[in-house]
Amino acid sequence: MKDLFQNYHRYKILKHLGIFSISIVLALSINMFLLGGKTGEYLKANVLEWAGSQNATADFTVKSDGTTLSFHNSKLMNQVTELSFSISYDPELWDPSEVKTPLAWWDITEISNQAGFSTYLINFSSATDILEDSPIASTVFNKILEDTVHLNVMNVNFKDLDGETYLLSSSWTMF
Repeated sequence: MKDLFQNYHRYKILKHLGIFSISIVLALSINMFLLGGKTGEYLKANVLEWAGSQNATADFTVKSDGTTLSFHNSKLMNQVTELSFSISYDPELWDPSEVKTPLAWWDITEISNQAGFSTYLINFSSATDILEDSPIASTVFNKILEDTVHLNVMNVNFKDLDGETYLLSSSWTMF
């Protein structure tokens, strides 16, 4: 009977050592992937490092000239039939005026307008190529208070002539 318990105890120790070894290898490989591995080019989750390198440009950006906000694309968009975007803001600090498009044959519709959140849909009368850094829409500043206003653009996408929907990255601004 003594041999049976010793064999069981030996098997149990080997099993635990095997699980422990596999766990260590898995943890180290995940750590190498998340923290950069040998080259430092993998996924990094350090916000401070990202904030210092703001050289990436979003596909859909907001620009300010002091009196108006304008929404621009940073990439070429081909055969666009429909474009939509949403903006979020603090309604106690800013009230967006009518959002307009630069060209008359672009029909813009506000499909959602809640305090602090608005969604716009731009329909094009025919499939349109939008060149890089073209103005898509604009609005005038109507600051209610003199505090800094944070404006976030989100849910930006466009539909092409084939009906394919493309999601675009977006940006934010303060004014």
